[in-house]
Amino acid sequence: MVEQPMPQRTTAAAGVCLATMNEIVSEAASLAKAAASCAEDGNTAAGLQISLDVEPLLAEANVLLQAASVLRRRADL
Repeated sequence: MVEQPMPQRTTAAAGVCLATMNEIVSEAASLAKAAASCAEDGNTAAGLQISLDVEPLLAEANVLLQAASVLRRRADL
């Protein structure tokens, strides 16, 4: 196995963090749209129930953003 220099590995890891964050935020946005649609249709209880699934996704996305930020600072990308 050929070792990559640290900046290349760090850049790759940060890219994975950002790509995964994007996927998670897209999923959260879809859920938020579904929750809003339920509320608009008069089913606020269902909308609120769906919206409960948004918070953990955004928390995960935030952790990934923080990880990418740390990688950037540590490697001085």
